Amino acid sequence: MGLSMDLQENEEIVWHSLKQTIAAIAVQADAYAVACNTLNLFAPRIISLGLPGEFVSFQSALSAWVACNRVDSIALLGAAPVTSLGPWSAYRSLQEIVAIETPADTAELHNLILDVKRLGSRDPSLRPRLRTLVDRLTSDHVILACTELPLISDIETNKMLIDVTDLVARELVDRSLAGRQGMPRPGLQT
Repeated sequence: MGLSMDLQENEEIVWHSLKQTIAAIAVQADAYAVACNTLNLFAPRIISLGLPGEFVSFQSALSAWVACNRVDSIALLGAAPVTSLGPWSAYRSLQEIVAIETPADTAELHNLILDVKRLGSRDPSLRPRLRTLVDRLTSDHVILACTELPLISDIETNKMLIDVTDLVARELVDRSLAGRQGMPRPGLQT
């Protein structure tokens, strides 16, 4: 997982490892996800493998949330490759359906994420740094597109903080409940 912070340098080894892991998981689950915003860059490749089970991507869960809530602009907080919205961002295509704001100082955000990993979520310096980043954003909806950020998101703010991992977990639960009740499962969105 640590190599995913720099996919440009580590794409081949990360994809190889992820592909092996997904192949093992897919045969054991009706629906599954990769709980990493950065690694969801590989969502189209995962889907193209044609593995059993349904892959629920972070992009599809967030796109569904945006549509359901009729949101027209969001702020995106994540690791540098994610917030760059360039070729290494799983959320690049999201720009087609919603206006995306990113923080002015992406290095500050990237360092905050690294510090959550390094120091642990209880470190008292982390939450004030996140609050400062959030307060500088103009959007009312802030997407926490990094699994470390929800660990320190218990901050006071008038903005809505959305944990993409939570959205994916809810989609997986919905699919599970629909399957148990014999209802058709929601379609995969990419």
